[in-house]
Amino acid sequence: MNVLCSFLQFFSHFAAENGKLLSCSGMLTLKQALLLLSAWFLLACNSHKIYISPQVGLTAPYKTLPFRTDSTTLQLSANAQLITGNANYDASDAVTAVNGYTQIAKRWGFLVVHANVGATLGNYHVFRLRDDRDYDVLVSPAYNEQIRGNYFFGAASGSAGFSLTAIGNKQIEWRPIAANISANKEFGSYAKLRSQMDMTKVTHVTRSPFLATVGVESEIIFRSNDWSLGFLMGQQWLLGKHYAHTWETYSTGNVYYNRGGRQRFFYSTVAVSQKHHTFYGSMMLGNRFSGVQIGYNRVLKGWR
Repeated sequence: MNVLCSFLQFFSHFAAENGKLLSCSGMLTLKQALLLLSAWFLLACNSHKIYISPQVGLTAPYKTLPFRTDSTTLQLSANAQLITGNANYDASDAVTAVNGYTQIAKRWGFLVVHANVGATLGNYHVFRLRDDRDYDVLVSPAYNEQIRGNYFFGAASGSAGFSLTAIGNKQIEWRPIAANISANKEFGSYAKLRSQMDMTKVTHVTRSPFLATVGVESEIIFRSNDWSLGFLMGQQWLLGKHYAHTWETYSTGNVYYNRGGRQRFFYSTVAVSQKHHTFYGSMMLGNRFSGVQIGYNRVLKGWR
């Protein structure tokens, strides 16, 4: 891998120093075309240290909503979940957290509107740099040794959204589109670390303790008597200028590339419900976080 990376770094440098393609209108220069090609390979060669909000991946709890055929149209529920995963550029750090929400949901025919408030408590672990990685030139091993260890974090959160039902009967409910938005205010020693971190010793730091997301989901639920089995897939985007993109530096020098647009993460969930109880598990994958969560929802009260 080191030999391949060295070759690709030379290839990138060569592209940055040499001529152009035919000068037809709209065509890429040779520099641009070769840098674009080599950028994808260089991602595997240089590990970066990028510190952002630990709330990434923690803002997608499974929501228990009234069914289209339910007699109740207003529902109050509570949620608790455990999340474990890896953060940072190459999954080099560990995140463990618990959070809980109280949610209210109101149904009007095929439309359900919901909102929740909640809190998160967790631990962010900055690990020692790995010996089998070639790190970005901005990354300082000595500085990483200074900051590595466990950091407490917490957050107060709120979210709101809606869900539309295309099919709703006693056997199946299909919610082809749902949308939600969340806002999170982080506190704790990890937020303090980022606010004081030396930005010249790591690739990128987001100092802001605020994180907002917007997301879309689609879900299908199979029903049988008092039981139901649901499958959900969703995606969330991180809002704000801090998450629009992350510029990083090759180890070959001042050659910059865009990491690929606004940061986001995907998740898929399987949920099993029995009357007022729901148990679920989710897998999450993003360019700064990957992990799993298990959770429990309890419908506290329903009104017609």
